[in-house]
Amino acid sequence: MTDAVSLLAADAKRRAALGHAGREAVEGRTWEAIGDQLIDHYTEVLAARTAVAA
Repeated sequence: MTDAVSLLAADAKRRAALGHAGREAVEGRTWEAIGDQLIDHYTEVLAARTAVAA
């Protein structure tokens, strides 16, 4: 781990790239967005169950 930290400390471009990638990975992962995704999943499951029951 110390080697990884040392390499990262010495490489400003790598730090910036990792920071940018991290921000992109979490953008859109708000509570509202996660809630909307969950509701979409429930809607799909309910639609599939209704189709099977019919």
